[in-house]
Amino acid sequence: MEFPAHVGYNFTPTIHSDIYPAIDASKSDLTQPGKAVLITGSGRGIGRSIALHYAASNVADIILCARTASELDETETAINKINNKVKVHKFPLDVVNSSQVATVASYVKKEIGKLDVLVNNAGTSSGCRYFFSYGKFSLRKREGVR
Repeated sequence: MEFPAHVGYNFTPTIHSDIYPAIDASKSDLTQPGKAVLITGSGRGIGRSIALHYAASNVADIILCARTASELDETETAINKINNKVKVHKFPLDVVNSSQVATVASYVKKEIGKLDVLVNNAGTSSGCRYFFSYGKFSLRKREGVR
């Protein structure tokens, strides 16, 4: 399927679907020793994958945030298989709940003392629907997502 040029889908002739040498986090020139990373939406999908690659890059702390605690447990287990020296902190939360977000921010400040990387990956999807109609890009407001 051909997409309109302004969408950017056809921006590059090579589309990667996996890690390739230039972005392999386990390579010495891409390691992140001592860093603290917080990832929202880290229970599955892209967020989990981001967490696993940060674990491979030897960060000190990974703060996992997602709505489902059992998914956070699964991500933690996968991280420990990759690098059991990473400290994993888990917070079941909904990013639209400001008091839950404030609790995590306070914890990070008090217990870790810094945050080097924030990956705002939390989101929602209504399935595999195209966002394009008649050549125009359209966004729809999703209930409960800000």
